[in-house]
Amino acid sequence: MAWFRRKQRAPRSAPPPRPGEPAPAGGAEAILEDLCRAIVEQSDGSLTREQIDVAGDLVGYGYVDSLTAATLLERIEERYGVEVSELDLVGRLSTLQALADHIRSEISASG
Repeated sequence: MAWFRRKQRAPRSAPPPRPGEPAPAGGAEAILEDLCRAIVEQSDGSLTREQIDVAGDLVGYGYVDSLTAATLLERIEERYGVEVSELDLVGRLSTLQALADHIRSEISASG
């Protein structure tokens, strides 16, 4: 069951990064750091980058809940042009490392 309903959108290329943010292009490590930064930002100060285990389960470790998952998925789609379903986020892409690898793979396949 989905946590929320998202409006279907046509695929699009990733927009330019916001001022002060690194470009989303790069290897899986750059993407991984961007995802970690997103988790820290969403935690409102309760997490630091050093506390995040990139191999830890996003939901199991409490990094995301239904609301923050929706925000993270939106960020991924906006920054990278990659759509990830909420089922994938709690299934095969349930760690930040798996998510970063998937995003990099999708970018490589489309580019």
